[in-house]
Amino acid sequence: MIEKNVSEREAGYPDIQLYARWYPSYGLFIRHIKNITIRDVEFYYKRKDQRPSVFCDDVSDIIFNNVSAQSNNETQYIFYLKNAHDVLFRNCIRNKEAKKYLRVEGESSNIELYDIIGLREEDVAGEKNIINIK
Repeated sequence: MIEKNVSEREAGYPDIQLYARWYPSYGLFIRHIKNITIRDVEFYYKRKDQRPSVFCDDVSDIIFNNVSAQSNNETQYIFYLKNAHDVLFRNCIRNKEAKKYLRVEGESSNIELYDIIGLREEDVAGEKNIINIK
C-alpha cells in the first residue's frame, strides 16, 4: 500500500528516521520542489519492495533523464506523481515487472514521456488529456 500523505514535520528536518518507514517510495520522495533534473540514475532495493521508486508531490519543472528502477510483480507504479506540473521523462527504461510505469493524480498538468524503452500507452494511469507520450 502506498501512503500518499506524509505529514509535514518541518522542525524535524532533515532527520530521515522521522519518515523512513512511511515514505511512499523506496528511492526518491520529492515534495515542494521546483526545477530539478534527475539524470543517469538507477534505483534498486536490497529487499523486495512494492512501493514506487519515485514519488513526487507538489512539484514543477522536473526532468527525469535516463532513469531506470527495479520493480517486481507487486509494484503498482514505478513513478507516482501527485500535484505535478511540467514533468518530462526522457530516455528512461520501463521495467516490465511493475504493473504500470506511471500514475498521475491530483492537480497535475503537462506530463511528457519521450523515448521510454518498453512503454505502452496502457502503462500510464491518470487523466489522459494532461499526459503526452511520444
